[in-house]
Amino acid sequence: MLALTKERNVYTWGSGGNGRLGHGDETSYSEPRAIDILIAEEVIFIAAGINNSAAINSRGVIFCWGNSKFGKLGK
Repeated sequence: MLALTKERNVYTWGSGGNGRLGHGDETSYSEPRAIDILIAEEVIFIAAGINNSAAINSRGVIFCWGNSKFGKLGK
């Protein structure tokens, strides 16, 4: 799960496999947890898929995380 608060903080929770929660590990969380690297960013849009998620900040920078097999994250 993925949520954007009115303060522009991004929270994720659920299954953490393949880094899909954006916390730099594969830990699963049952409670919402802020993505630390995005706290300093003014996130304006989020999108979530089954294995990947993304956030866009006010400068148009895109942050992607999750399963990156076969170039899914643009790498």
